[in-house]
Amino acid sequence: MTTLLSTNKLCFSVNGRKILCDINLTLSFKENYIFIGDNGAGKTTLMKILFGMKNPTSGEIKRYFTPGKNSTFIFQDPVFLNRTVKESINYALRRIYTDINQREKLIIDISEKYSFGNLLDKNVNLLSGGELQLLSLIRSIVLDPDIIFYDEPSNNLDNDNIQLVVNILNDMAEKNKTLLIVSHDSRIIDQIDSIKFKITDCMLENISNE
Repeated sequence: MTTLLSTNKLCFSVNGRKILCDINLTLSFKENYIFIGDNGAGKTTLMKILFGMKNPTSGEIKRYFTPGKNSTFIFQDPVFLNRTVKESINYALRRIYTDINQREKLIIDISEKYSFGNLLDKNVNLLSGGELQLLSLIRSIVLDPDIIFYDEPSNNLDNDNIQLVVNILNDMAEKNKTLLIVSHDSRIIDQIDSIKFKITDCMLENISNE
């Protein structure tokens, strides 16, 4: 396996309070990872450090990928500009594809594959929390990233959309994408084949074999 990133005695503190301490990880490309733990355990903080959005207080991290290049970070509370769903996806695609017909085809293809064509002409301000979460995922994977960091996929989702998100993530795994997921939801955790870690008292424990 090719190393995606590694950490050595990584720690993070806020106002003298330890959030994470002595985190030692070696993660590989084309593997799936899920980080679980109680609210406030430091799951999202760890993800942001791994991606490069935050710096550790101490310790070492080595990344063998460039954050933002062939990689994406999906937030649990996405923010969108005042556009329709189609315009929002199209705006993301403009980063890579200059041909409007190619962008149009990609939007149609992905909307048909995951059955959200009924939302394309809807303004994002009229979407439910679950629909916004789904749009955030679609907007990210339409760019075909190799590495996906996903913070709380089940946030605001009902059971039907949970299953859709699981199906999308399993599709990504079958395409040999690298998934790093933060979740507390067994509906996500139990349906994605992954290496699992639990954050307990600032530490990280591999629980994959439990």
